[in-house]
Amino acid sequence: MENWGSRQIQVSQVLSGLETNTIEEALRRNQTEDYTEVSRWLMEKLAT
Repeated sequence: MENWGSRQIQVSQVLSGLETNTIEEALRRNQTEDYTEVSRWLMEKLAT
């Protein structure tokens, strides 16, 4: 670990450019929206 500590990740190191706030928003939407709607929204976000 860098500097022998931990830090909050803001951008995925696995999925290039994917911000954690996008994941958090998808999880929030998943509480109130249909899976298909959330998937569509997420795919649109990833395409831009």
